Amino acid sequence: MGNIDKNVLKNIYQSSKIGLESSKYLYTKITDRDIKSQLNNYVKRYLQILTQTEELLKGIYNNIDTVSTKRQFMWNEINNIKSFTDKEEIARLLMSGSKEGISRIIPYSNNDMVDDNIKKLANNYIMCEKDNINNVLKYIDNDK
Repeated sequence: MGNIDKNVLKNIYQSSKIGLESSKYLYTKITDRDIKSQLNNYVKRYLQILTQTEELLKGIYNNIDTVSTKRQFMWNEINNIKSFTDKEEIARLLMSGSKEGISRIIPYSNNDMVDDNIKKLANNYIMCEKDNINNVLKYIDNDK
């Protein structure tokens, strides 16, 4: 496995881990059933991607650093939420995290130097995040 493939997998792993941890945390704070249901679906999809990524990374990294500036940024954003009952604020936070995840992975999704199976996993991650964004758009008031 080449260095670029390892880097892509590491980024997918870290982005999925951030999404998983923040979704689980928000799930404990939010009371709205619809958003909780969506978060539960996010957790399932992130776990699926993490499992696939861990399988491909077996024996390559003993400890993947998930304490990145992106992760710290996401936790800062969560800690700045004024109300865990404001659906729009939560939706904007979720969209922000998904967009950040996409921006980290998209450069690799069509890179000819990346293994096809890893590109498929990268595109799966991107689709997961795009679905997450589409699911919360209904809570966003675009007139603001």
